[in-house]
Amino acid sequence: MVRVRVRRPSRWSAFRRHSKPGGEGIIAWIAQTFLQLVLLSIIIVGQNIAAASSDKRAENTFKDAEAILSEAMEIQKSTCRLRRGADGPLKDGHGQLPAGVGLPMGTT
Repeated sequence: MVRVRVRRPSRWSAFRRHSKPGGEGIIAWIAQTFLQLVLLSIIIVGQNIAAASSDKRAENTFKDAEAILSEAMEIQKSTCRLRRGADGPLKDGHGQLPAGVGLPMGTT
C-alpha cells in the first residue's frame, strides 16, 4: 500500500516564496497587502458617495417630473374651463343655439 501525503500550503508559504535576504520579500508582501486593504476601503467609500449622489439626482428628477405633471394637469383643467366658458353661452346642452341668439340675417 502506497500512501500519498498531500501538504496544504500554509499561510507562511507566501513569506517563504518571496523571502529574499534581508526580508525584502516580507516587506513587499506586507506593503502589497496593506495597499490592497487601504485601496479597497477607499473604493468602497467612493462607491457609497457616488450612490448617495445618484439617489439625490434621481429624487430631484422625480420631483421635477411631478411638478411638470401637476403643471400640465392645471393647464388641461384651465383649457377645459375656457372651452366650456366659450361654448356655454352660445349653445345649450343639446348643441342648439338658445332662443334670442340668432344667426346673421340671410343664413339658416
